[in-house]
Amino acid sequence: MEARICESLRKLGERWLVTLLLLFSVFEVILTGISLFGLPGEMSLNRVILISISAFLGLVTIFLLVKNGSNLFWIPDWIRKTSTHLRMARRIESGLWVGIVVLWAIAFLPFSDLGRWGAVYVRLQPLLLLAFLIFVQALAGWFFFTRNSKYDNNSELKRPSFLPGLLFGAFITIIILVIGFTGWGIGVGTQYWGKAGVPILHWQIGLALGIVLSGLYLKSRFKHLRIRNWLLDLIIFACLWAATFLVWQAIPMAISRFTTRPYPPNYVSYPYSDAGDYVLSAESILLGSGFQYGYIDKPLHLTFLAMLRLLVGADFGKMILFQVGFLALIPGLIFLVASKISNRPAGLMASLIILFMQSNSLAAINRIQVSNVKMMMSEPLTAFMLLLVCLAIIAWWKNPISAWDYPALAGSILGLAGLVRLNTLVVAPFVAGVWLVSFGFKQRRTWLSVLVFALFCFLSLVPWMVRNQIKLGNPIEFIDSKTYGVIMKNRFNPVINDESEVVLQSGAPENPASEIPKKPIKKGITGLIQPMLHSGFHNLVAVGLVLPASQLHIGLDSTIRQPYWDIEWDGTFTPGGQVVFALSMLMVAIGFAASWRKQRILPLIPLVILIPYLLSNTYSLVSGGRYIVPVDWVLPVYFSIGITAALFWLLKVPTVSENIDSTKTIPAGINGWLKPEKLVGIVLLISCLPAGLSLLIPVKYPPADSVEILKSLKTNFPTIPAVSSYEDIQKFAKTEKAAIFRGQAMFPRWMKSGIGDTGGSGTAFSALPFDHLSFSLISYKYFPFDVLLPINSPISYLPNASEVIVVGCQTDTYFNAAIVFILSPQMAVYIRPDITKLECPFPQS
Repeated sequence: MEARICESLRKLGERWLVTLLLLFSVFEVILTGISLFGLPGEMSLNRVILISISAFLGLVTIFLLVKNGSNLFWIPDWIRKTSTHLRMARRIESGLWVGIVVLWAIAFLPFSDLGRWGAVYVRLQPLLLLAFLIFVQALAGWFFFTRNSKYDNNSELKRPSFLPGLLFGAFITIIILVIGFTGWGIGVGTQYWGKAGVPILHWQIGLALGIVLSGLYLKSRFKHLRIRNWLLDLIIFACLWAATFLVWQAIPMAISRFTTRPYPPNYVSYPYSDAGDYVLSAESILLGSGFQYGYIDKPLHLTFLAMLRLLVGADFGKMILFQVGFLALIPGLIFLVASKISNRPAGLMASLIILFMQSNSLAAINRIQVSNVKMMMSEPLTAFMLLLVCLAIIAWWKNPISAWDYPALAGSILGLAGLVRLNTLVVAPFVAGVWLVSFGFKQRRTWLSVLVFALFCFLSLVPWMVRNQIKLGNPIEFIDSKTYGVIMKNRFNPVINDESEVVLQSGAPENPASEIPKKPIKKGITGLIQPMLHSGFHNLVAVGLVLPASQLHIGLDSTIRQPYWDIEWDGTFTPGGQVVFALSMLMVAIGFAASWRKQRILPLIPLVILIPYLLSNTYSLVSGGRYIVPVDWVLPVYFSIGITAALFWLLKVPTVSENIDSTKTIPAGINGWLKPEKLVGIVLLISCLPAGLSLLIPVKYPPADSVEILKSLKTNFPTIPAVSSYEDIQKFAKTEKAAIFRGQAMFPRWMKSGIGDTGGSGTAFSALPFDHLSFSLISYKYFPFDVLLPINSPISYLPNASEVIVVGCQTDTYFNAAIVFILSPQMAVYIRPDITKLECPFPQS
């Protein structure tokens, strides 16, 4: 069927392609002339010259169109005859390529970046765009008439190669049409509605492609060197990791919703909001309090942060450094995924694009709503885990006769990912369904593999379920707390119980007396349909818009000011943006088709990760922003495969057919450690870590009264350089709202009067009318609480995670301290300067 379609298209192209291209050229010349004539200002000699050039090109195009009308095969025959002279053909083809690249680089520059040359450029740009389009059309015609004969009797056309790509492209088109006609996915968002994802810039795509082409050139020059597949992959992986770490670490951490400004005494940007809560929870694990602050649906993420804390100590800057070093493995994993479903060049380009995407995220984090590798958020680690899941499923589906080892590895890693972020478990039934349909629904072996996959996914969750049974009396409390405590209570119930008012009338509408008073009507379960559809389509929009959707070579700042980056986007683009976005989606479809042609079922695996994850977001009524970070790499992978496949076909690069399979050439010693059964054991051991840390670490700060705390304080501070004696402090502690706590001071920062952090209004970290020291205290209380100490000069010593004793008064928003004793790492005391007597409430400073 596909061969017949190709033959029909070839015959149509032979007869009408030249005519169609020439008609396009005439239309483009007319538009160019109108653009030049309509420029503001008086008609000058320069403008007359430009219009004359456009008119001359129009006459040439019309002449060619008339001559082609008398002989439809005149131009095709000339192209074929010229292509037989190899030197001439090479010059023409090279000239067309050079012209396209140069014109593409200069014809789409933004006026705002050209300064005083902008006025000149605005007059030249119509001609530059016309020349670019003519070169593109000329190259398209050249390739069609010099290469279409290669498809005659091509045995590969008997395989279903591009039809799946057409179906994929049709699916994308249908989604875009639905969004355009219904408005779902655009317009006003909800409380959990984020902006579009992290953008990829034009120059970054060009640089990535240039690096890939340079790599192919070096490979051709040193083809006499015999490097084993596994070693070549390892070298590329290591180079990607080193480059990623250096680039990401070099970008300074910006202030954002999840990151504070650097303040004295440590001048470190500490985590805030969810990120701060995660770090406090991880610290409480190491203090023996387990997961006492909630977030039991993310135990492995908190364990990961606790391991970083153990590895580097309390220096938060070093924690960030080591986290970046670990997550810098992501581009290497992208390389392996794209390589295994396509080829190494595509894998390298995809990994470089992801490297640039995260660089853009780091550079613009104060203006876009995502999480990145320098935050203590769970989304980047979830992306890391889903990439491991993707690689494990690829290994499984490449070895379909495997009885249990590869399915067990894929299932156990997916279960482990569920301990990082619970909604990754939604992937499991989709993986099982695609496996059964693709590898034999009626075969016993395929069902056995599914059962093994499901069993080991469950086994990874068992240790945490045991811990929940011991601590909470409910093994699935970590699921209930998320589904019922968060989704049902905070997201579904407000929608279900939302009351709409309607007016009912009996009689003539114009009779005011016939109006019945307004009645509130609850929306009920059906009220969730519209928000879910809206959120679901917005997830698709946000994932798609990480790809280029602007015709101009604009920078990062200008890109995130595009219309579709507004949280209340109305569906508009800048001029030409729709065309560029359509080309980006076309590259995605081509990438899927090209990888399907080589690997068949394997290219479905990233989609099997993407679709259920976005569906879980849809069910949770969250979309865009940081919620798509775990899967925002999927479309760039297909996009990279599409670009490399199209370009390498045009450039006749033979390596595009190369697909890696490194496992067969790895030395026996290394391959022994990579056996799936051993990896399954390692994964299951890792799944035991959260439960082990929760149950086995002794409590450092058990409940204690003021007498016990003061007793321990006397051993460190025999005398108190303060306003009172120990007896006065003990007497003060017994008064109403007074208290003494011992614990660990987290995220200390001293702020001047009128300067606040991201803590909102009226909190210990907000702008207050006096200088103050603030930190969060982990003690025997169930939740950490904020401590505020008014003090006039910047403090010089209070390391993060210092052990302290605080004396002061409790308020509705924070603990108002009078004295802060630092016990370790070194001893020090900070005293409130504005009191002469310990008595609640303290005076306002």
